[in-house]
Amino acid sequence: MPVYQINQTRWPDEFRYALNSITKNFPKNAELTDDFRTIKFSGLSPAQVLAYDIFQLVSEVDEVIENLNMSLSDMEALGKDARTFQDRNPFNRFQFLFRMFFYEYGRFEDIFAHFTQWKLKFGLLTKEKRKTDRQAFYDLYEYAIKTRNVMMHDSVSWHAECSPELAILQGLELIGKAAVDRAGNRLTWDAHIGPLCERTLPLMLSMGEHMQVFWSMEMANLALALVDGGHLQKASKPYVGPHAAEFLKVNPRYQ
Repeated sequence: MPVYQINQTRWPDEFRYALNSITKNFPKNAELTDDFRTIKFSGLSPAQVLAYDIFQLVSEVDEVIENLNMSLSDMEALGKDARTFQDRNPFNRFQFLFRMFFYEYGRFEDIFAHFTQWKLKFGLLTKEKRKTDRQAFYDLYEYAIKTRNVMMHDSVSWHAECSPELAILQGLELIGKAAVDRAGNRLTWDAHIGPLCERTLPLMLSMGEHMQVFWSMEMANLALALVDGGHLQKASKPYVGPHAAEFLKVNPRYQ
């Protein structure tokens, strides 16, 4: 099992109760759309409609987290075995995984923009507060967002990460040769890609975990506001789903 993995967003019990009530009546409320590509629900209560709207919006957060975890798990595998993906140049794979992590990470800003727009329409935010919240989000994650934008729109130099040994290995791959040191030890990708991945993975994981905590807190605050506003029923006890044991077995990090 991969070590470097980000937890899913923690959904408040109030949302989980409302969403579970939809699944219980799924055959009754769900119907195919005219193009047969997806489903739509009818006959939902206001609380169910509300929970489902939020679910559709914020489930994108978990989709991004899942994609970040793919980058993390692949880099972890690369660090253990530089040839695990059968690449001719494993350093290119490292660069690709690093880029993909930040490409996906930047989507959090877009999701937050949609999230605050929804709160504005629902009357939970003023235009001025939305502007302030979006700026605060950007200020908090400015480094990651700017890194993502640079990788998408500007040329990125990897000289700082490319050691002399990696440069030699890349050159040798082009001509199908190998190099040995004075002791007769062969220069290998594993000895140099592994430490590079080990240095990078904790940083990426930490960034992802901070964002997961941020969204979990956003969900908790939203649930509180909706309960206080009479839009959602307060949970009288923690939600335990009918398949909780199976869920936790697949998602042991979920809290």
